[in-house]
This record gives sequence, C-alpha cells and structure tokens, in this order.
Amino acid sequence: MIRAFNFTPRASESLAHALRCKLGQDAKLIADQIGHSDPAFTTRLYTHLFEDDRQAAGVNLAEAFRKGPAN
Repeated sequence: MIRAFNFTPRASESLAHALRCKLGQDAKLIADQIGHSDPAFTTRLYTHLFEDDRQAAGVNLAEAFRKGPAN
C-alpha cells in the first residue's frame, strides 16, 4: 500500500537509506556513511518501512508448517 505524504528532502533521504537496507547493503557501512555510531540503530530506524516483508515472512512460515519437515 502506498500512502500519500509530504515528500521532503529528508523523506527522500530516509527512503534512500531504507532501500539500501532492503537491498542488503551492510548496515555498518550505511551507519558509518550517515553518521550513526550503532548499526543496530540504523537497521531499526530504516527497516520498519517494509511491512509487506513481515507479512510475506509470516505467510512463508505458515506454509512451511503446513508442508511439514523437509526430507
């Protein structure tokens, strides 16, 4: 779902950092480049935007339980 919001330079910067996290770039590298001392903070701050990933993970987990153990 796409929500309308006031797209500011700060919002575009935040989106860019979030996309870097989603693409799997190293959290320590991102944190260093944007001035965060703690990569865990960077990860928490910028990965909350992808609710669809959480929902997909739940679906995948539910599917795995339905199928049972892999042989």
